[in-house]
Amino acid sequence: MSVGKIRAAGNFRRRRHGGRGSKDRHLVLRIFSGDRLLIENDNWVDSAEMRAAWTRVGAFNLNAGSLDAALLVTLPPGAYGAQVGANGGDGVTLVEVYELP
Repeated sequence: MSVGKIRAAGNFRRRRHGGRGSKDRHLVLRIFSGDRLLIENDNWVDSAEMRAAWTRVGAFNLNAGSLDAALLVTLPPGAYGAQVGANGGDGVTLVEVYELP
């Protein structure tokens, strides 16, 4: 089993480069072999566990109360896909996938 962190930060360009980013992200994780929905997230919840995971992989923190999507999951080895869509609006979304040590 492997522990991983997946997140979609839609206002990344606005935060880092002053550009436009999607305002509300929705992150869905699917298994490729059967297109079976495993887990999904819309609007992450701030937690000590999530912040500790970001620190372990050197990722920037999301703002508490932001509409970004983030998942902390334990998965067996295999092929997986992440699908991101915006709930209203358009813009740039940064998707990151990390394997946690």
